Parts: sequence; structure tokens; C-alpha cells
Amino acid sequence: MYVGHHTGWKVPPASELYGGKVEQIDDWCSEHLVPESQCIECNPNLYPKPKEFGFCSEHGVSECVLCHPELAQVKGEPQLPKHDTTQAIALLPRPENNSRNTLHRSRVQFASATSVEKYGIDIDLAQERMMSDILTANGEVVFNPTRVAHLMTRVPGTVAAVFKTVGHDVKRNDVIALVDSAQVGHAKSQLLQALVQYRLRRTTVERLRPISSSGAVSGKTLIDAESAMEEAEVMLHSARQAFANLGFE
Repeated sequence: MYVGHHTGWKVPPASELYGGKVEQIDDWCSEHLVPESQCIECNPNLYPKPKEFGFCSEHGVSECVLCHPELAQVKGEPQLPKHDTTQAIALLPRPENNSRNTLHRSRVQFASATSVEKYGIDIDLAQERMMSDILTANGEVVFNPTRVAHLMTRVPGTVAAVFKTVGHDVKRNDVIALVDSAQVGHAKSQLLQALVQYRLRRTTVERLRPISSSGAVSGKTLIDAESAMEEAEVMLHSARQAFANLGFE
């Protein structure tokens, strides 16, 4: 029972039963990240490199397949392109390659075919096809975003009238549209109500001050009236500020 629980109910190798150790073979190339036994850089005999022809001064590349078609990995007899490759190369400016660069001698290796699929590498045959100067693609015509202003109202409402549409010239302070908003109406009503209350309180104070000095009314009555006027003035300023916040002066 003890042996079964500690060995996963599997019979261990004889070397482990008698105290021996099984040597683990490290078959991994840490430099090229592939199994050591399959590394073609560390074991050149696995995949010999083709004959090197050096740098091509005519086309500016190393191991030029145009001058040496036998370097091209194709089936059958190597053939040069039917079209003028010189014009294709001269179509756009190309940086000059360094003739002393040796990176082209390094070969890319993967540990397995699964690694190739994981990195999203697709392998296909190189084919010679006609190229077209026209490319068909979907597009969307939009205004220049640096010259477009998106307008919005400070309060919700319903557009009652539109005075400017697409194509019209506009300038500063032009009326673009008229928005009917209940919130603006409420703010205006609050402002008018506060204005009426302030004027009423002020008129009351102006009437009480002359007769208060003669003793016809008590000083407390005048103080209460002045306090009510100051309170009405504060409410008036608050209503004006709320109306100004909506864009009205």
C-alpha cells in the first residue's frame, strides 16, 4: 500500500528500486531554442548550407537569386521572372544593404510544427502574377475632423427651428437653431419671481424707514423688513446666476 500511494500505482524502474539514478539527457539548445539533436546550426551536417556566392553588387543583395537561379528553392528548372525586375526594384527608393552583413547566413528554426502555428507563420509558394495600379477597398467620406465643431445644448429640449444646415457659411454669434427647453422656462420663471419679491421687499423698507424715525412703527418691524429685503436680494442673485449658467446674460 505504501509503495502504491507514493508511486501513483505504477511500477518504478528497476534502477530506482535498487537505489540507482537515471541520468536525464539534456537535449536542448539554449542558444537557438530548439532540441540539440535537431539544431542545424550546431549540427551543420543535418542540413548543409548551399554554396555561397557572396554579395551581388549589381542588385545590392547577398546570395542573389537573379544572378544565381540555382539558389532559389523551386521544383524543376529554376526560371527567372518574365517581367523586368529592374523596374520593379527601382519603383521606390531602397536602402543600400551592407555588403559585410552576415545575418543572411543565420537560419530560422522552430522547435516543432506546433510552434510555427502558434506564432501565426504561414508558408506559401511564391508566384509570379500581374500587378494592378488600382486597389478596390471600402471607404467612408467624412468631414475634416480639425474643421468640424460638434454643437450641443446645455439643457435638454426639443429643436423648434433650424436656421443653418450643411453647406451654409456661419460666423461667430450666428443662431444655428432654436431649442425649446422646459428647464430654461423654469429658470426664467424663477428669475422673474425673485425680481418681483426683491422689488416688493425694497419698497416696503423704503416706506418703513421715514415713519420708523417718528416712532409710528417699531424698530423691530424695520429690521425684519430689511432682513427680508436682503434675503430676497440673495435669491435674486442666485436666480440670475442660474439663468446665466444656461448661456443667457
